Amino acid sequence: MTLTSILIAIDSVPGSRPVVQAASELALRTGASLKALFIEDDNWYKASRVSFAYQVSSITGELMPFDEAEMLKQGRAHSSLLERMIVNHSRELNIRCHYRTARGPVIRELMEAARDQDLIVIGRNRDPDGSRRKLGGTARFLAENCTVPVLVWNGGATWPGIITGMIEPGTEGENVKRWMQFLGNCLNRETVTLHQNLTELSKTEKTKRLRDKNHLLVAERHRDEDGTPHPDLEQLPNSVLLV
Repeated sequence: MTLTSILIAIDSVPGSRPVVQAASELALRTGASLKALFIEDDNWYKASRVSFAYQVSSITGELMPFDEAEMLKQGRAHSSLLERMIVNHSRELNIRCHYRTARGPVIRELMEAARDQDLIVIGRNRDPDGSRRKLGGTARFLAENCTVPVLVWNGGATWPGIITGMIEPGTEGENVKRWMQFLGNCLNRETVTLHQNLTELSKTEKTKRLRDKNHLLVAERHRDEDGTPHPDLEQLPNSVLLV
């Protein structure tokens, strides 16, 4: 197994930095190249054209006009900060990295960009310290629908000392084993296999210790007969690789 290209989905500078750092370490150990993608959500620009739309100042709390020209200016400035952060970080580690900005529906742009990638890395939410457990809408959609393996990273986490593969009872879990061993070898980490349903992780004392943001879990995603996606990452603080 090889890893040649990693796509990083980035947003705010503080929230993206831990995701970039996690993906960069993996790229450094595997020789993979990084592709960082920042998407200017087209819905915001559409909203700015509505006459009764306003934005609230994060500093003063006052209502201000939702001006498209000003939004374009802010978007370019934000993109420039992201690019500088990513380029500087990749140069420090001497890894290959390409930064790109796109404009359009966020999920559509990410799904298209993911087609030729080996792995996608995305933060579970915008909080840089990973304190908010709630899973962001974009991360949830990718985790449940993308055909490429997705690493949903908790911003407050570090690469753990142990990588645990969660294999559904009654299945072989070959993809889980393959990725778990690959990451263990690349990162020089211990690996453990558990025949345990990921959504049942919190229900036994034996596995409660695994519910930790610094404990990476590897699991296969699947859907019930009624189409319900599993596992439900909303209940877990962990960084999780879904394959």
